[in-house]
Parts: sequence; structure tokens; C-alpha cells
Amino acid sequence: MEIHEFKNRIASLNNLIRDKVSEPENKRYPIYDGAVDAERYFNSTIKIAWLLKEAYQGKNGVGGNWNYSELLAKDSVYEDFFGSHASRATWHPIIYVSHGILNNFLYYNDMDSIKDDTKMSFVVRDIAIINTQKLPAKNVTSSNMGEIHLAFDKYKDILKSQIDILNPDIIIGGSTMSLYKSLFDLKDEDAYHLENVKYYFKNNKVFIDAFHPAQRTVGREKYIDEIISAAEEWFDKFKK
Repeated sequence: MEIHEFKNRIASLNNLIRDKVSEPENKRYPIYDGAVDAERYFNSTIKIAWLLKEAYQGKNGVGGNWNYSELLAKDSVYEDFFGSHASRATWHPIIYVSHGILNNFLYYNDMDSIKDDTKMSFVVRDIAIINTQKLPAKNVTSSNMGEIHLAFDKYKDILKSQIDILNPDIIIGGSTMSLYKSLFDLKDEDAYHLENVKYYFKNNKVFIDAFHPAQRTVGREKYIDEIISAAEEWFDKFKK
């Protein structure tokens, strides 16, 4: 696939999402996700996609009709968003993991702090974010998993098409892989295990079943390093 075809397929899918997912009667519209920067993602030597739950915007899920690319494209993205916004608890682990993988598998203690090297946050332009729920979250404090399950069941064909277009090498589920296992035909007996992470090798890809990035169960260093470790094992098996 050439880059122009990649962009065209993304645009067509976004049109489908707009038509199928929008709820104008409730003033709820899609938040468009996927490759944050289509060209940088397309040209990345390792393609990483995070499967998350939903994006927050305002009260009662009203809003939407904006794109991650617009939000994250500015060079001031750390100052404008990652540094102070409440969602930094989600984004900082995503940045550390993605930066580590895309820089020869650096581990947490090998990396600078994001606040000391804010350009680390630019790595989001090299990855893809896939929210299971394409509409704004109704609850701004925590996701209602019943709503997430309903969104997955209703729009799993759209989600499958999005993943097929992006064709990531590394798929990281943030407390979502239980939804997607059947979509990827992942079998429990084929899983590899670290202390807090399960992962599967299939079709030259690695599927990593991890906690949500904003979790508080595991220390940040262990959370980040276990995901990077699973990714590095995949690289050693399939890319070297």
C-alpha cells in the first residue's frame, strides 16, 4: 500500500464512522482517532497501536466531532495538554512505552523524565490510538465497562476495519484485550506471561494484554518495562 491509499482508506473509514456512530439527537459525535500523524505512522519501522476505552470531553458525553491529529499536532503539545491536563495519567505511560520501543527498547530508567525532555511527547505522532467507544465518554471519572462492551459489540466491524487499515506490529490493550481476543483469535493457552502482562505472538505481530495506562495497581516503572519487554521479545523473534 502507498501512503496516498493509506490516507484515502482512513478518510473513507472516518466518513463511515461519522455516518454510523453519530448521535445528533443526543448532541454526541465521534472523536476521530487512529494514526495521529498518518505519514509518520505509515513510515515508522515499528507500528504501535494502543487499544483504549474512550475519550473524555464534557459532561454527559455531549460533544465530539474533533480529531486526535488536530489535538496532538502542535509542538507545544506538552505545554498545552500533556503537562497539565487531567488525562496526563493516561498519556504519560503511553509516551514512555512508545518512546522506549521506538528508541531501541529503552527501559524506564534509561529514559529522561518527560517533564525534563518534553519533546519525548512527540512520539505520539508515530503511533495509533484506537478508542473502542468512538463517542465522548458519558462518565468523566471512570469508564462504564458495560457501555464499552456495548460499543464494541455494535461497532466491532468498524474497529476491525480500522485495525486492518493500520496493520500495527504491536497492539497494546489497555484493559481492553478481553474484548478484542475473539477478533484476533487469541487463545489463552498460547499466552506468554510476565507478572502483570500477558502477550501473544500471532501473524508476526505481538498482542499485549496490559492494564490501562492510568492504572494504579502496578508501579509506573514495572508497568512500562513489562510492556517494553514483551515488545522486545517480539522484535527478537520476528524482526532481527
